Amino acid sequence: MSSYSSGMRLRLAFAIASTIKPDLLLLDEIVSVGDFTFKQKCRSRLNEMSEKAGVVFASHSMSDIRSMCTKAIVLQKGKIMFRGEPDLAIDFYTDMQAQIESKRVAPAAQSAPADEPASETSAAAAPKKPAYNPGDHVVKDTRYGVIAIDRTKVLRADHYWKMDGKPANVLDTCKPASFHFEVECLQTIDDLEIGIMIWDEKGNKIAPITTEFVKPDRLRETSGKVKGDVNLPQFSLVPGRYITTIAISEKGVLLYRNVLEEISVVSSARPIGVVRLPAEWTFEVDADRP
Repeated sequence: MSSYSSGMRLRLAFAIASTIKPDLLLLDEIVSVGDFTFKQKCRSRLNEMSEKAGVVFASHSMSDIRSMCTKAIVLQKGKIMFRGEPDLAIDFYTDMQAQIESKRVAPAAQSAPADEPASETSAAAAPKKPAYNPGDHVVKDTRYGVIAIDRTKVLRADHYWKMDGKPANVLDTCKPASFHFEVECLQTIDDLEIGIMIWDEKGNKIAPITTEFVKPDRLRETSGKVKGDVNLPQFSLVPGRYITTIAISEKGVLLYRNVLEEISVVSSARPIGVVRLPAEWTFEVDADRP
């Protein structure tokens, strides 16, 4: 084992632990180790074991916590900060991390760019006013763009992919899927725009989904909590790993932007190309000709 990597040792440990029948199983980030196939085997095995034994699962993966846990605890420096339902625990944790990040990166906000695109899909013309204001925004740069929140207007936001009506981080390219979002506003927002972008692992933009193309009347004056779903009759991307970003803006000025956890796309059909276009075939057959 001296030549094994840390990931190989964790996979071996999980394989050994999952062959016994414990009363209580303690796991630390095990589902985040290994390739896609191993992760799926981990989740399947954990679901089986949780029916017969207690499972304590330590993780920073919000999608895994949401889909695999019935109760959740948020810890900070060894102290229990929250105990309750997974969705509420995730809200508490993201708010707590945002406050920590705000204190850490506040000086960096001074040098942030003055203007941001109106949505994830285009740099549409927007009023010339600052998109970042130190103390109001949390700003962090990632490979897939900036993470930001204007806390004078947005209290919190939650969002995740769903399949078969349940939160999911594995989607089938041949089946319907939906993207759920919730935004809690502190002020009335005029012309709220929501943009979603799907990226590949190399940082290339693959597919935009945005309210910019439909301009729903319900978002012209928005206050309180807004929630909804974007329904896709068929998730058309071919198998692979993808990143989702979401941006919320008011008349072209960025209010919130986040980078979601990686999703995996599988296929029950033969994968070819980059995208599976939804298509309806029609035929005409001339039966009179020999």
